[in-house]
Amino acid sequence: MKPEETNPKAEEVPDDDSSPIVPVEENLDWKDRALRAQAEMQNMKRRLEEETEARTRRRMESLLMELITVADHMDLAMQAAPSNLPDSKEGQGFLAGIAAIRSSLDIALRAQGLEFIQPQETDVFDPEMHEAVPAEVNNPTLTLVRKGYRFGKHILRPAQVHLPEEA
Repeated sequence: MKPEETNPKAEEVPDDDSSPIVPVEENLDWKDRALRAQAEMQNMKRRLEEETEARTRRRMESLLMELITVADHMDLAMQAAPSNLPDSKEGQGFLAGIAAIRSSLDIALRAQGLEFIQPQETDVFDPEMHEAVPAEVNNPTLTLVRKGYRFGKHILRPAQVHLPEEA
């Protein structure tokens, strides 16, 4: 039985040399080139995503540092308030308003992933997270001077502390 008889729809292959026959080596070469191009595109896409993520993180850190400065200024303003300010009803309202704004700022900072570094008196000094500042009086324990901040794995600002006196 001839192949033409078993499948009437089978196409006949012309006997002349009009259809080019590509050597196997050339096909493998083109396949290799295509795979390399595809891998290069994937690498380029990954690098672009990493660069975009890093750029976004740097911008976010910059914005958070500016907001931390605002928070510090609010704390200084609260500390510098006249001692008789809480005596009046208006003064109490003013201080409560500033405290509410400061609290809202803390909530917004935490919502963006900022963590506060606030060592307790029982904590051990950690040079990765704490910055020692001179104390006017000797302290028996680690004392917080100014909060520190961490964003992800990066310390934006170490907590400033007074070290305990050595015995």
